[in-house]
Amino acid sequence: MGRKRQQIEDGVAGDASTSSTCWCYYCGLPATNLKELVAHQRSKHFACPLCNSQNAWSIEGLQKHVSNQHNRLLSAVPNAIEGRRDPSVSVNGMTGIPLHADASNAAGSRSEAEQFRRKHARTAPDDAEQFRNKQQVQTSKKLKKDPNDIWKVSGEEGLAKFGWQRRENLEKPGSYYYFHPASGRTVIDTAHKPSAASKKDLPPGWEKHASRSNPGMHYFRNRSTQQKALTVEQAWSLARKERNAKKGSESDS
Repeated sequence: MGRKRQQIEDGVAGDASTSSTCWCYYCGLPATNLKELVAHQRSKHFACPLCNSQNAWSIEGLQKHVSNQHNRLLSAVPNAIEGRRDPSVSVNGMTGIPLHADASNAAGSRSEAEQFRRKHARTAPDDAEQFRNKQQVQTSKKLKKDPNDIWKVSGEEGLAKFGWQRRENLEKPGSYYYFHPASGRTVIDTAHKPSAASKKDLPPGWEKHASRSNPGMHYFRNRSTQQKALTVEQAWSLARKERNAKKGSESDS
């Protein structure tokens, strides 16, 4: 058994005379006896805000745990009221309470704690919860940005910054969509959606395809002859040549 724990348990066993004045320095909560007070402090103020471990018997023990296990510094006493969050002030049970906050103003501390509890229906978020909330806010802000706008401004680099990916629709070659792996959200690529006019402009038998080697680029292919063209004009030129060749062969026969 550690020295600090032994001192605390010894104090609990031998402090019956002060049971009527037991109260928690960190939150002002009254206790019926010292043993109940120590149990309260261990579960509410000495519990690790990152992993919820309750092995610490003092604020110093909690500081060592946070430093050794999480490589961080404890900036405030967990669940303490305003003005009582300084981890350099070590209070165990009724031992170590500063003179300005002794039993004479315990009632004021209790009132302060009650006001705090009423104002906050739940305890203030710990470091781990604050980190999770921050991540959720950042993800929400990213999702509010339209990937179509991001693509127009900064292309692939901008999409990667906000966690988006641009993918080709395999069922509709030439069509694209944006995918956000973290949230599973998809958005249609409206900036590069094939228009009905471009399809009408193509010669009969020609189709528009997306280039796999050059994302964002397109080419045109004749279904029957497999001829390829980079522009609609070139496709029409090849179609005219093919039509003229057919006419010439028919006249020769």
